[in-house]
Amino acid sequence: SFRTECFVGFGRQLGAPVIGIVSTKFQDWLYEFFGNPLNPSYMTGVLSKFSRPMTFWQRLQNTLLIKNTIATVKAYSKEQIAIANKYFDHHIADLKELYDGVAMVLVNEHASISDVRPTTPDIVPIGGLHVDHNDEPLSE
Repeated sequence: SFRTECFVGFGRQLGAPVIGIVSTKFQDWLYEFFGNPLNPSYMTGVLSKFSRPMTFWQRLQNTLLIKNTIATVKAYSKEQIAIANKYFDHHIADLKELYDGVAMVLVNEHASISDVRPTTPDIVPIGGLHVDHNDEPLSE
């Protein structure tokens, strides 16, 4: 994802389902769009340096960091939405409406190396997945 919502608009324009790929932990600003709970009192933000368990002050800093990150993303997204509305046939009101067309998101995290987080079924953790780079031809 890394703030590349412009590509999500192409799926909507073409009427094709979109499968997102996030090469990091699931990003804080995406939780709301997929109906996932985000509780900064025990869930560290993607930009946070804290680990669990957090002290009260770390939880407070984590909460402020997450809220600030989400507000910043929403502020920058207004211009992206305006550009998408200019070039695509459909009107998009906000990022939530844009992400409604995403069928699934593959996320580079796994419970064995990341925090355990509640997620909806459309968020699929694939941390540890490797691609073999051999050049052997496929069998017939």
